[in-house]
Amino acid sequence: MAVTLPKDDVRYKVGIDVGLNSIGFCAVEVDDDDYPIRLLNSLVFRHDAGIDPASRKAALTRKNVSGVARRNRRAKRETKKRLVALDRLLSEEFGWPLPNLEDYPDPYEPWHARARLLDGYIADDVKRKKMLSIAMRHIARHRGWRNPYMKLLRLLVCRILLSFLLI
Repeated sequence: MAVTLPKDDVRYKVGIDVGLNSIGFCAVEVDDDDYPIRLLNSLVFRHDAGIDPASRKAALTRKNVSGVARRNRRAKRETKKRLVALDRLLSEEFGWPLPNLEDYPDPYEPWHARARLLDGYIADDVKRKKMLSIAMRHIARHRGWRNPYMKLLRLLVCRILLSFLLI
C-alpha cells in the first residue's frame, strides 16, 4: 500500500468523537465549500472507561474500588489509634489496670463485668477499677454493634416500650 503525502495546500478538518468506551479521531480533506472529498486518516482508541476488570458486572470504577480499600485501611488505622489512646488514658491518667481478656477462662467476662457494674457500687477499689477498665475497653472495641438478625423496627419498638415503662 503506497502512502501519498498530502500537498501543502490541502484543506482538511479534524474531528474527535468521545464515547463511553472509545475515542475516535479523523482527518477529512475538504474542498473550498467545506464539503468532504476524502478521508485522510482515522483512528479509534478503545479503552475500558476506568471500569475495574474484577467488578465489570457491577460497573465499579477502579477509583471507586480503590477508594473502598483506602477508606477501609484508614478506618482500621484510626480505630487502632483511638484504642491505643483509650488504653493510654485509662492506664496513665486514671491509673486503671489493663487486664488481658485472653487470660480469663470465661469469654463473656466483659459482659459480666458490665452487668456487675450496673447492679451496684463495688466497694473494693482495685476490683472496681479493673471492672471499669474491662467495661470501657469492651464498649470502645464493640461500639455500634447490634444483632444483624434483628430488624431495626423491632429495636425502635423495644426502645419505645422501655421508655414507656421507665416513665
